[in-house]
Amino acid sequence: MDGIEKNIKNTEVVRYTKKIDLRELMERLQVKVYGTGTWMGAKLNKSQFITMDYDVNKPVLLYLTYNGKNLVDGYLYFKSEDFIRGQLKLNKKSFLSDFIIRLNKESNRTLSLRQVGTRLNKSLLTTKEIFSVTQRPALQLFSSPIDRKKHAIEMVLPGISEIFTKNMNNLGFDIDMNTFSTTGPLTSLFFKLSVPGGDVIKYKNNKTGNVDTTTIIKPKRIATLAKSPTSYVEMTSKDLEIGQVKFNYVDYFKELNQDYNDHYLSSSEVFIVKNTENYKLNIGNFISDSTKELPYNVSRRLVGNDITASSPFFDRGLTKYPLSWASELRNNKFFTKLNRCMEFSFYSNEHLNSFQEILRENQIANLEEYTYYDEDNILQTQPRTYTNISDWVSRTDIDYFNDLNITYKNDGRLNSLTICPSKQSKVNGYEKNVIWENNKCSCKYSDDVSQKLKTVIVPSTTKECSEVCKEYQMTENLSKCWTCEKEYMSPIYDLRNDFFGTTYSTFRESFTGGTKYTGYTSGAITGDNSYDIYFSGNSYTATTFPDTGIAIPIDNINRIEHRPFVGVSSPYWVPFYSWQSLSGQTGTSSGSGAVIIQTGDPKNYLIYKSLSGGTYKFQYNAYLDVKYTDTKWCEYVATNYISGATTSISYPSSEYHIKRLINSSIIEKGLTEGNTVKEDTNGIYFPGKHGINPNTGVNNFQFDVFLEKENITGTTSNIVSTSIGASPLTNPTSNLYLISPTNIVQNTMSGFSNCYMSAATANTVFHARIPISLNTGLISLSSGESVTLKYDTEFSATSKVTGGNAYIELNLGHQLDLSGNVVSSPFYRVTKYSPTTGTTSTLQKKLFLNAQKLSTPHKYFNRDNKKVEGSSVGSLYVIDKGYSPISHPKVTSQTFRTLNFIDNIKGSTTFNLDTNSKSPTNNWASQLENSDLTDYYLPNNVDLIDIQSGILIFNLPRYDQKDSVNCNYKFPQISHSYVIKNTISNVKGVEIEHFIVVTPKETIYVPCFGATKDDKVDLIESEIKIREEIDNVDSEIIIDDQPIILKSARSLPITELKSLDGFRCKFYCVCNDKRSNLLIDPFYGTTEIFTDTAIKNCNDCESKANIYCTSVNKTCVAKVFTQTCIGDKNNLYTNGDDYLLPSGNIYVGFYHTHNGETMVGASHNINDTDEVLTPINGINTNTTQTQNTSNSSTNSSSGGY
Repeated sequence: MDGIEKNIKNTEVVRYTKKIDLRELMERLQVKVYGTGTWMGAKLNKSQFITMDYDVNKPVLLYLTYNGKNLVDGYLYFKSEDFIRGQLKLNKKSFLSDFIIRLNKESNRTLSLRQVGTRLNKSLLTTKEIFSVTQRPALQLFSSPIDRKKHAIEMVLPGISEIFTKNMNNLGFDIDMNTFSTTGPLTSLFFKLSVPGGDVIKYKNNKTGNVDTTTIIKPKRIATLAKSPTSYVEMTSKDLEIGQVKFNYVDYFKELNQDYNDHYLSSSEVFIVKNTENYKLNIGNFISDSTKELPYNVSRRLVGNDITASSPFFDRGLTKYPLSWASELRNNKFFTKLNRCMEFSFYSNEHLNSFQEILRENQIANLEEYTYYDEDNILQTQPRTYTNISDWVSRTDIDYFNDLNITYKNDGRLNSLTICPSKQSKVNGYEKNVIWENNKCSCKYSDDVSQKLKTVIVPSTTKECSEVCKEYQMTENLSKCWTCEKEYMSPIYDLRNDFFGTTYSTFRESFTGGTKYTGYTSGAITGDNSYDIYFSGNSYTATTFPDTGIAIPIDNINRIEHRPFVGVSSPYWVPFYSWQSLSGQTGTSSGSGAVIIQTGDPKNYLIYKSLSGGTYKFQYNAYLDVKYTDTKWCEYVATNYISGATTSISYPSSEYHIKRLINSSIIEKGLTEGNTVKEDTNGIYFPGKHGINPNTGVNNFQFDVFLEKENITGTTSNIVSTSIGASPLTNPTSNLYLISPTNIVQNTMSGFSNCYMSAATANTVFHARIPISLNTGLISLSSGESVTLKYDTEFSATSKVTGGNAYIELNLGHQLDLSGNVVSSPFYRVTKYSPTTGTTSTLQKKLFLNAQKLSTPHKYFNRDNKKVEGSSVGSLYVIDKGYSPISHPKVTSQTFRTLNFIDNIKGSTTFNLDTNSKSPTNNWASQLENSDLTDYYLPNNVDLIDIQSGILIFNLPRYDQKDSVNCNYKFPQISHSYVIKNTISNVKGVEIEHFIVVTPKETIYVPCFGATKDDKVDLIESEIKIREEIDNVDSEIIIDDQPIILKSARSLPITELKSLDGFRCKFYCVCNDKRSNLLIDPFYGTTEIFTDTAIKNCNDCESKANIYCTSVNKTCVAKVFTQTCIGDKNNLYTNGDDYLLPSGNIYVGFYHTHNGETMVGASHNINDTDEVLTPINGINTNTTQTQNTSNSSTNSSSGGY
């Protein structure tokens, strides 16, 4: 007993004892001492050195030490006289001694003895303090004597001091207790304590007192667990962020009317099993409980069910491919017959976020590439990946006639995509009538540099022109083919109500000598077709009051040649409408449709009239091409500027100065010329506020295009319109302008060399090409209401020099290039839709993403025109609304071995999960715990399963992002559940299985923090090459003799591990000397904020920050930025192991910190009435976690008694 008292005598504490009756627990108890080293010529290796058999009929003393009502520690004291026998095993001599063992502290109310070790070298009942599972013994010689004791074993077996000699100095010892009941060995023993009270015996100033006068306590019998129902737990995004899933065994046993302390977990294993996936979709009566995966990353065209190649489109120098899933869904004939729209929205915000993440892992359409020159100046290609979801939406919506309706949330995020039944009809015979003639094919192509169509006549004898043109495209490596389609379609479906027309050609294509075409002309040669609106002259007024405008003639289905349509990338659309759509009012047809054509009334030539009311959409795409010509413009510039007042500075000589002069002098008729010239000549010359010859140039310009509705009473109103004016200054109510955009880059471009000085030669001063797009969206029309597409204009022009001739050439319709070549045709489309109510209401469907699955391989044509199959990262399913497609398996002891187990193969070094088995297997778990995997790890080297104070903790594997380019995570997956198979035992050794099934919530979100497949290094995604000379000198990049800074895609220190409970160490540095490889603020000297989630507490964070900032620069000072380290904390919780109230009672509940003090309540009371809490161990765990650790280590090294 002296051994105990001498180790506890120096602290003013309260102690008391209990006598424990062991007869209820065991029939036999033997203390075994194992020696390691050399003694009496024998080499010992964890060999039996001493055994002592205890008389279990004698009670054992339990010594408890308290500080107030807080448990400090507890010991079991076995008296030497209560041992039946004892022996030194090597010399067979008798040996007896007191035996003192310090118990494990489980909580403030529980002490224990446990089995130590899990593999070959394991104990039965002991503590880690006196039993080691390694080759190094737990009890060894002290470096210097402690209380006249030379060896740690003397603290546990005081009697060994009598036989301890010098030749025992090399020995180390481990001690175990072999305890047996009627059912077998005991491997755990728990002591559940009450709060000390009543008469206690104080020990102070080395005075012991009478410690033996206490009541004998009989241990209660431990109940056997009769059943252990399987527990099902959801894994949430919050669990993933923290890195743990927790299960409360205390509550579990309470629900079973059991005491948690009566049981212990003897073993735990984790298995991955497959969930049941049932992506149920119902559409009308033709899709019933089917699994439908959306081909979200495929570019192709379906002709019937035949897969053909898609056609690329060009956008700002990039070759892009349209995504075809929306068109494929809408064009299905069964869906079309259903006559209902279908709205898609993501299953949850988390699914939308995950979809955006996995898009970054995918090559766009498995087709798009960009080119670059490598270090050897060899042209290479690299797959182009999605940057964000907008890249996906824009390529989905590239087909102008797919009628896709896209909505967004208030925060700008995608809300829904609505697809309505197909509006397309096959136009029979189009290829033969337009493309093929006299065994020759008129093939048309375009490229990504010039929008101009290139026509190639290719002989054909037996093959269809679509094949001939395609073969020629591949042979000549031409970018886009406009005549390679097997079928041609018109974007209409209702032959009585739908209309899709264009013009035959530009007016000047067909009539080179004509000067104007301002409306349909009846009777003359132009009466056979309709053409673009065209005018050339110095002034024109289209209408006067009360007329509102002139009908735009755009009703042709024949064209001078096959061409693209304005704003439409798909090559298979052609103009068409049926005779059934023509009204009897046209006088040319017996049809009874909605389209009225009045050849005798140009102002009202083409009218659409609603037959029975309903929902309609009107669309018009065209270009307004405007050229301004002045025979005296160059004379004006030369006389007044270049050879006049600004001769000395050669103004204007750049494109920038010329364009600004044209804008101010001509388009704004001199209103801003004075200030423009003064600014561009740096104040050298000021020609007056309104220039040299004000109020000349474009005196007036207004061009309006609009859709006018007339109701049954004759009242008219504009549904949608666009207005083109000269400039915002002259036409403040317009929305588009003639004025030329300028930027300072144009200052390096010559702009005067093409100006002709001869007065006999007219100069095109400016050429504006303005896209016109009218789209009403879905609108309602009543029966008898009509809509007319109209234009109205008024303009005039005057030469800048007296005697000169200025005029405007205007074309509304076809898109023209700068040389006047035709690029694309205008169109006017009217479509009618069924009402979206009742049986035709919109179907609500959800997009459900399984981010870890590869999509089903989909067929498409690659860039070599070969049909191939390809998959994308992530499977996107269409499912019914209000339906959950993932369900976990039912797990019991009977069903466990019938599950579908997912695992790694033996020897794997990455978390592949590429094997399936019908028998339990979990190689991945041991590979993870042994750190054999390179892509996943357990943070802070914790075990996969841990248990703390009755809480089972499933420590989640973490993805090692440090060296990874992809974010294709293998854990967790919504397709998997994680089955924790626990074996629960009581002290009698009765075991029962308990399963915890952890299933990721369907809305779980795994954020991606790494670079994408193209490594996020490409700053310019264009085939336009930078041709400046680039040098790399001493790791410094020089462009045009100017140094630039390259910033790494990842800042150091990079995230290593994520600590338990989500603690994040954040810090930055403040440096006086700003010379560093890091980017340091030139004024404040601050770096960016660094994050290291390997750190678990504030002290370590401060230490890491100091070390790191010093390494950056000796003048740098670390500033910890983690909120939990620099400020007050709220919403903390204690279960009773941490703090005391002012009354001395244990505090259980929420608490907070304020100004360095720990207080009652989740947050601070502004009246400062919160009670201050006192730490149980006298140490505030909020601020000194590292100190606690070091103190614990110090105690262990001194023996701890």
